This record gives sequence, structure tokens and C-alpha cells, in this order.
Amino acid sequence: MIQDIRQAVRTLSKHPGFVAIAAAVLGLGIGLNVAIFSIVHTMLFKPWPVKDSHELVSIYFAARRQPDRPHALRNDYATHFQAHAGIFQDITGKVGRSFALTADDETDTIQAESVIANYFDLLGVLPAFGRTFLPAEDDPANPSFAVVIAHDL
Repeated sequence: MIQDIRQAVRTLSKHPGFVAIAAAVLGLGIGLNVAIFSIVHTMLFKPWPVKDSHELVSIYFAARRQPDRPHALRNDYATHFQAHAGIFQDITGKVGRSFALTADDETDTIQAESVIANYFDLLGVLPAFGRTFLPAEDDPANPSFAVVIAHDL
């Protein structure tokens, strides 16, 4: 076996270009495989960092004109479903939006979500500072509103 290894080293040392290309292709293949597996693992197999993530269900609705384009459950629909929950313990809703944030003469587009007050309670997520939403803040007649800011903003 040692003779076989010596023979392989001698043969490969006569063709350094082949060895360099083979090592580069092998390294690229391994790196790409690790990157793809990490993305797939994070998106499909790793549980969400929330309470009872295996029990969460996403509900979408589709307009009759565009059944192939599902939309998130709007807050007014989610509030209606909360009253008629049936098989679900609780229901919350969220709608994603983009906003322009201006600070120090710089404008940046940020992604935000309008959520129902029970959103964080349902997910079992606690704020690092301050509080989350109160049920009274869901009332459309309430003129005040609250904001929860992510730590990476």
C-alpha cells in the first residue's frame, strides 16, 4: 500500500496543472455543497425561534381574478377569523409594507409589518426592552399607535 501511495505522489507531481485544477474543482464543489445545504437546512428543517413552532400554520387568501398569487391574511380578515377560530387556538395577522425612513438627510427604504396586537404573544416572543402591543391598540377608533422596532434597524 505504501508503494501505491508513492507511485500516486510521483505521478501527480509530474502533472501539477492537473492537480491544481482537480483541487480547485473539488474545493469549489465542497464549498457550494455546504452553502446549498446551509440554506436548505435553515429554510426547511430548522424550526423557527418561536414557541411551539411545529404548531404554526400560515393562512393565505387568493383573489378570484388571480388565484395563482396568494396574499397574506390581512388584519381585518384575521380579526374576523379570531372571532370564529374553530379549530385554531388563536389567529393573528400581518401585512408587509415598505416605508421610507429619513434620518440625518439620508432616506432608506425599510420593510415593516402591520400586525394584530396578539402577534408577539401568539409567537411567544418577548421584547428586549419595552413592551409589545396592547389589545386596545387594535381598535380602529384609537387614535394612537405603537411601534416595535427590531434590534437591527
